[in-house]
Amino acid sequence: MDPKNLFFSKNAFRLLRLDHLCLLALSIYVLIQQIEALNVWHFVIAIAWQDAISYYPAAILYYWRRKPDEPLRMSRWFYVVYNVMHGVPANLAVLLVWYHENGGWEPAMLAIPIHLCIDRGLAGRYLKSFSIAFEPREHELFAEFSRKMAERPIWGASAAAAAPSQDTGAPALRVAQG
Repeated sequence: MDPKNLFFSKNAFRLLRLDHLCLLALSIYVLIQQIEALNVWHFVIAIAWQDAISYYPAAILYYWRRKPDEPLRMSRWFYVVYNVMHGVPANLAVLLVWYHENGGWEPAMLAIPIHLCIDRGLAGRYLKSFSIAFEPREHELFAEFSRKMAERPIWGASAAAAAPSQDTGAPALRVAQG
């Protein structure tokens, strides 16, 4: 959420996903405005290439080789390829080469931001860390961290200050003196 606290609260994560959903809606709106000029095959290729190269091979291996209820340790290569193919720099490079080779803009180019916004906004998938399973599952250390953070929801508040009040059950907020 900031350079010193590299995690998201549930609400901050939802807001970040909302940002991507808004960008998705904008991209789809612009695409609809230019639908008559859309080359469908270019659009299909542009929306699928990232996953065809980086996600599907890793996901097939992950689900084929892992044991139930046990994450499979994947080669770092899969993480790197996924992160490069789903990062903005590589996708921007693809768009710039496409624009240059095409001699200008075409509506199918919107497939690239649409894909990234679907992954981030709808699916909640961002870049992958080497320290977590390739497919989403809660890390035991993160589960413990989340539990501890929930015990002290107000920054700097003592446990007593954030405890429910006796009469209403609502948190009794007190301003720390000092």
